[in-house]
Amino acid sequence: MKGYPPSALLLRLLVLVSVLSLSVCIGTIQGIPWTPDYEGALREAQQTRKPVLTYLYIDSCTYCKKMEATTFRDSLVLEDMRDGYLWVKLNAETDPTGVQLRERFQISDYPTIFVMDHDGFEIDRLTGYVDAQNFKAQVEGYLTSPNSFKKLQETVEGDPYSSTANFELAHKYLTRNSLLEAAKHFVNVIVYDPENKSDLTDTSYYWLAFTLATGSQPEEALKQLTNLSTKFPNSAARADGYILESQIHTFADRLNPARSALQAFLAEFPENEKRPWVELMLRELDPASTPMARSH
Repeated sequence: MKGYPPSALLLRLLVLVSVLSLSVCIGTIQGIPWTPDYEGALREAQQTRKPVLTYLYIDSCTYCKKMEATTFRDSLVLEDMRDGYLWVKLNAETDPTGVQLRERFQISDYPTIFVMDHDGFEIDRLTGYVDAQNFKAQVEGYLTSPNSFKKLQETVEGDPYSSTANFELAHKYLTRNSLLEAAKHFVNVIVYDPENKSDLTDTSYYWLAFTLATGSQPEEALKQLTNLSTKFPNSAARADGYILESQIHTFADRLNPARSALQAFLAEFPENEKRPWVELMLRELDPASTPMARSH
């Protein structure tokens, strides 16, 4: 019977072993071990003390598909993060738990990835497409940062007078569309630091107005903008205040005060970087620039 020389046979065996070894190595990082069992992951987290990454997506989300094709398959994520976390993947439209989480956390942007501790509390979240390097950096940063959503809550609970913590936490709530909570913490800054020692009180007036306007309370928003101008006439935050004031009047079809606010911006903040945008807004509010006016 015809056979292979010993050296050739040995070579073939070495190649076969190498291929099998490579397959085993690849298999250990072949993909993220997603589970749809949210409650099960939380129970496992209690035992392992691992953080839970809960990924909410919808079928029509382009960036979700992109993230699944790139970030979640990147070797940086697979090799450095795969085994250190528990991974939950839920459709926010069709999975009952996904729908529940969407409603509980008021999710409207996808993808959203929650970073949760082993007790199921939100540490923080990522929204929108994030590449592998930034995904790893942000997730790991949230676990140690004093400015994570969870840590800021703990800081404010321990020191309710902290202007910085209240201000940062208010913005966290604002990005989550939790407008009442955001407004409460902006108010805390205003009440606890009326003299603006933190340099955040004047800005908090603006953001409180923004939050109120976003929450369909435009007249209350205008009152806070008036407070900003009255209490801090030299504040740089008044520039954005004029723009917000104009937008509020524009939506209410009060075009004269809308124009006046933009004109005041141009007069008081001639070097502001938003000047070109404000000039464009002012032209759009000019009756002479409307199609009907141009046709005569």
